[in-house]
Amino acid sequence: EKEDWSDPKRKEEKKARIRRIMSENKERYAETRRNYLKTDAGRAMHRKQTQKRYAMKKAAFVENVNPMDLHVEQRGVCYLCNVKFEFKEMELDHVLPIAKGGKHKKDNCKMACKHCNRSKGSKTLEELTYQVD
Repeated sequence: EKEDWSDPKRKEEKKARIRRIMSENKERYAETRRNYLKTDAGRAMHRKQTQKRYAMKKAAFVENVNPMDLHVEQRGVCYLCNVKFEFKEMELDHVLPIAKGGKHKKDNCKMACKHCNRSKGSKTLEELTYQVD
């Protein structure tokens, strides 16, 4: 059976069938996606896709970064305010923002609470501390 589905002609037929079924049931698939995006897993997936798409648009280096791994490594502590948060209350932040030439790779990413990440925006850490003083 595996060999049968590895045939390029069969693969194309299967893709065409899936496209046809999805186009016939657009509203059902849209509703399913809306419901999925309301879950924690859906929000995490959307954040990951958005960050990766933005980095690729800026022609930055893109590496797969798992936010859950970063959350565990940091023990759930925001790297900016040093307060412990649940995973769903945190966002992936680029230490050197992509807008300023940073890369989307693990050593440039940290988990920050939503408030800190959104107030930091596309500032570097030096710019952020300069404004606080």
